[in-house]
Amino acid sequence: MATTTPTTSIDPTAIYRVDMIRPVRRGAVLYRPGVAHQMTGAMVLDVAAAGGASGSDIADLMTATRIE
Repeated sequence: MATTTPTTSIDPTAIYRVDMIRPVRRGAVLYRPGVAHQMTGAMVLDVAAAGGASGSDIADLMTATRIE
């Protein structure tokens, strides 16, 4: 069962469904709101850092729901 995970407990090895609140570019990839994204927790943290977020303010950028 999927549960929304607080940003302070993102497991880098778990898989998450990510819903972006605003667009974020990481390298050549643009993560946009309204598009289904699945990524590891490590990638969630990387995308958050690329969007200028860290720690508890990741919630202003995206929601991450653990699916695995």
